[in-house]
Amino acid sequence: MNLAKEALQVFLHSLHVNSFFNIIIFGSTFQSLFPQSRKYDDDSLKDAKDFAAGISANLGGTEIYQPLQHIFQKPLMTGLARQVFVLTDGQVSNSSACIELVRKNSSNNRVFTLGIGSSADQHLVKGMARAGMGTAAFTTQGEAITAKVINQLKNALQPCISDVSVKWGKTSPFEGGGEVAVEIVETVKTLFGYGKPKSKTETKFSIRSQVPSKIPAIYDGSRLIAYKLLDKTMDVNDEITVKAKTPEGDLEVSLLICKDSFIQGNCLHQLFARKMIQEVEEKHEQENVDESKKLITALGLKYNLASKYTSFVGVDEKHGNSSTFMVTRHVKNQMPQNFGFNDIGNAPRSRGFQAQTDCSSSPTRSFQSRSRSALSPPGAMAPPGASAPTEMSKGGRFGGKTGAMAPPGAAAPTRSFGAMQESLSSFTLGAAPPQASPMSGCIIASTSSDVLRLTMCQAANGSFPAHADIANILGVKLEKVKDAGKAINSDENFTTTWMTVVVVAFLTEKCKEEKDVWELVVEKAERWLQNSGPGFNNFLLGKAKEFILQTT
Repeated sequence: MNLAKEALQVFLHSLHVNSFFNIIIFGSTFQSLFPQSRKYDDDSLKDAKDFAAGISANLGGTEIYQPLQHIFQKPLMTGLARQVFVLTDGQVSNSSACIELVRKNSSNNRVFTLGIGSSADQHLVKGMARAGMGTAAFTTQGEAITAKVINQLKNALQPCISDVSVKWGKTSPFEGGGEVAVEIVETVKTLFGYGKPKSKTETKFSIRSQVPSKIPAIYDGSRLIAYKLLDKTMDVNDEITVKAKTPEGDLEVSLLICKDSFIQGNCLHQLFARKMIQEVEEKHEQENVDESKKLITALGLKYNLASKYTSFVGVDEKHGNSSTFMVTRHVKNQMPQNFGFNDIGNAPRSRGFQAQTDCSSSPTRSFQSRSRSALSPPGAMAPPGASAPTEMSKGGRFGGKTGAMAPPGAAAPTRSFGAMQESLSSFTLGAAPPQASPMSGCIIASTSSDVLRLTMCQAANGSFPAHADIANILGVKLEKVKDAGKAINSDENFTTTWMTVVVVAFLTEKCKEEKDVWELVVEKAERWLQNSGPGFNNFLLGKAKEFILQTT
């Protein structure tokens, strides 16, 4: 809970100034922070942080379909793109329905997902990201959560390569923009073209189709993998052409086929078949169950793949001579930490959040109070055996109790977070609210990380006010910071500018190992420095770095 709150706080402070946002928390029910998305400013940021601080894990099990449907039914704001962030560490029984819901709304919404821990539903996390043309990520035990969340936000904000299509040979058409009608031959024996043709039919999907049929956007650091089963081997000196749209214009790359382009064996064919089965299950099975089953079964049998319709059966052909009888042996179930009924009183209940950001004001590039061990990195999951704060709540913000035993046979409590980004949204999860600082808008969380504490003090516009709390985090007296600024510029309005530059210098010089966490925070601060007050330049940054190195 506290780790997710940390990630949420950083997420909120990393949003762009021109964003609109809302937060949705969900479990077996869901609730939103605002009736409609609100503009990202100091007031809405404070409301979001207060709301987050009051969230407790008392919303029951995981139900993600209804909050997603609620998000997608909201009208889009004029000129703004909506992006949905979903964080979950649990599983749902209707993952296929959730993926299909995301797919139906993918033309106006992008979905980014993060699975937390070993019990996260990989099919749900990856499937929703694929359907929503976003990216998926996972964290494991002991791995930082905050950095993964911020990386998802970076993907949502950065320019990407879109409308990708592939031409498999000089004379072939481009594929990758979606389903296209292809001609297939129905045969007597199988779907794979053996035997005498019976008839020719037109279909939007067959074993000869490219997978994925619609290639998702390509983000910085990601790669494009597409498969196609060819009618015949491509000749040397033939070529495969990839074209796409980028922020700088159209892109087209031709890859020449050479002798080294060929791979022996069935490995590549099995990868193709696995991806084809995935595509059929996610896109076509609901509409055409019988044909999908035939295709999945045929692929599984031909390429030796386990699927929902095919499996491996082990057969021992040896004849043993033992005269002893088999003995029943009871083995305890091994379950993920904090999963099921083990220690249920301390296991947090499910929760969620929704956030939106505005991508119109900048190129389409496309949350935290906390408790952790002293050696854990910011946002890291607690190691096995570590104690976690618990809370007994009687009719809290959302009512109900935490720590109540689930009835026999009930689903194990899980935790989920969801975010919708069309403007900005943040939420914090925790048993006790963080300590409010006298400085307006600054919340000092109970954390040992200077990066996180500084992040909590940033204003919505990106600036850092000249306040004693910030100076204490930097390890210097406020008057000393002000005196150093006055030596450069005696204007009273320069004080906030100087403090902001000093914080930027501190983060870039003293906290390099946590760059993934503060990178967007610094970007927003630099943007504010460039757009307001005295000019931000290398001279000013150099003076701030000098000051930091001499005083901290």
